[in-house]
Amino acid sequence: MSERKNNWMRDFLLVPIIVGLVIAIATYLMPNFFDKGKQISYTVEDAVTYLDRSSIGNSVIKFNDIVVPEVFAMRVRLWNSGDVPLKDLAVRFEFYSINKEFRILSVNHNTRPSKEFGAITEQGSEDNSKRYIYQLLNPKDEDSIVFLANSKAELKVFSKAEGLNLKNIPIAKDGEFKWYYAAIGAGIASMLSSFVEFLIGRIRRKRKKDAIEADVEK
Repeated sequence: MSERKNNWMRDFLLVPIIVGLVIAIATYLMPNFFDKGKQISYTVEDAVTYLDRSSIGNSVIKFNDIVVPEVFAMRVRLWNSGDVPLKDLAVRFEFYSINKEFRILSVNHNTRPSKEFGAITEQGSEDNSKRYIYQLLNPKDEDSIVFLANSKAELKVFSKAEGLNLKNIPIAKDGEFKWYYAAIGAGIASMLSSFVEFLIGRIRRKRKKDAIEADVEK
């Protein structure tokens, strides 16, 4: 009886948990095995209000002596997600706004590592875009950029180099599918499968036992 109980605990609890963990780890690690070569990844966050009339009252918002009614912040995170150092890489950040008076007010770079990152030179920028040359981006080097503008805009990232893969990583929002949902679901499915299999096996054993007892009585 004790051995059967241990087998039941193993089949019903331990095995599904192990299966779920293996699926979770594989789901998390698999993309990293394919992110090789020349690759940069980026995420773009939705524009948020940085300053508006309700927060400043009767004060006037000025940037570089330019009066603006509101200020919006847009953040982009850019990093070398490959395994090859990238030199003199040009990246353009393009803004698309319905406001014809759209203007980029300021730009702030927050790099990782914070020191000895390599020069970031602005070159070839236009009214609705900023273009930067990254002198050196080693694997996992990262630049978090905050753009302040006078209105909201859709932001797109462009970059081109020999063999370069530019990868947009969507930011998961509340209610959106996440990778670990699949892992949890697989674990639950495995557990249910083991439970059903256990019940079927138990029913079969009982029927077999009843049949043997019936034959003995005959």
